[in-house]
Amino acid sequence: MQTEVVTKQPEPQSEQKMVETKRENMEMLLAGLSGSDNLPKLTTEQVDRVLSDRSKLYDYIHADKKDDFELSKIDKRNNLHYLYVGVGAVILLSLLVLKFKPEYFSQLLQAIVTTLGGSLGGYGFGKYQGKKDAKKED
Repeated sequence: MQTEVVTKQPEPQSEQKMVETKRENMEMLLAGLSGSDNLPKLTTEQVDRVLSDRSKLYDYIHADKKDDFELSKIDKRNNLHYLYVGVGAVILLSLLVLKFKPEYFSQLLQAIVTTLGGSLGGYGFGKYQGKKDAKKED
């Protein structure tokens, strides 16, 4: 099988025809983006304005998502601090009970395990309900 190299250059189009072709291409692109089958007749200024507006919209959406991400990072960090404080308080309470009233340590340990189990169970149940409710909305 032979391959043939084409060296013929396409004929130059007139400036008006090139502008018209670009305008038609942009109209088809915009119609495809909007999901419309009927192609509106838009001028190049209108196409530029639509594209500029879309670009601004995407910039706003991107900035909003960046802000949400930063807020979620702060929330996660704060929740981690709360966890450290809670664990520290439980350990401190356990050490104080062990030092001053060792006979009550088994009851304290039972209360800690029960509270932890209930908290984790409630957290898991809440997550399950949230997913269940999300499926109902779809």
